[in-house]
Amino acid sequence: MIFQDWLEEWLQDKKNEVKPATYSSYLLAIENHLIPILGGYEIEEINSAVLQEAVNKWAKEGNIKTNQPLSSKSIRENYGLATRTIKAYCEKNKMPIITYKVKLPPRDNFDIETFTKEEQKKIILKINLACAGKRVKYACKCVGIGLGLCAGLRIGEVCAIKWGNIDFENRTILIDSTAQRISGKKGEGSEIVIGNPKTSNGFRTIPFNATIEFFLLSLYELCNHPGKDIYIVTNSNKCREPRTYESTYKTFLRKAGVKTRKFHCLRHSFATKA
Repeated sequence: MIFQDWLEEWLQDKKNEVKPATYSSYLLAIENHLIPILGGYEIEEINSAVLQEAVNKWAKEGNIKTNQPLSSKSIRENYGLATRTIKAYCEKNKMPIITYKVKLPPRDNFDIETFTKEEQKKIILKINLACAGKRVKYACKCVGIGLGLCAGLRIGEVCAIKWGNIDFENRTILIDSTAQRISGKKGEGSEIVIGNPKTSNGFRTIPFNATIEFFLLSLYELCNHPGKDIYIVTNSNKCREPRTYESTYKTFLRKAGVKTRKFHCLRHSFATKA
């Protein structure tokens, strides 16, 4: 069987078994990385040498849009997906499981960045000023950043939080969903999906401190006591796209005089401080 045909069949089986975000990641990896290099082979022809050649190509010019090398993490994920799908084919057809000897690049070593204490003070000060002002939409965006820094929320979780998730009496936030942009097949575009948190442990109830209480109460008054189904960072029943919110966040940092870092750095800073 041609590997591409099997990959398409395997994807179809997985569509109803995994989360939309997981399916989307499989789809993109298969369309952009596996099929261009391995798709034309008969599955029985794929051996260690063929896979090694694929790994080498991903390391040299793996990004089909820029012809730039893929990261070590991406190469390892592509290789793992290729061998996983071949194993599934062997199991389905009651064939011996094939083992390979391939030299993979070493794992990437990343230093985890955090905001300094002075930078965190600047961020909180700017959010306080926004809450004390009269610009409702701007304050909503700023409070979302505060939830990242002071509660450790991921960007998708921030975008998906509604006022119904906030319990002022017990001073807690219920995290029960996340917003993600999910890509479809080539030519089908993408869509925003509100789904379950990243992991099973992602369902959680977070206690909040006096700083978050001030942010939320101030915003609640500023928004004129919004309903439970209103998203906090948009003050509407429409969710903010995480990619758009990331851009808003970077503009916020620049105006606050803080070095630009990824939104997830807020979560790292929260964990470090905790």
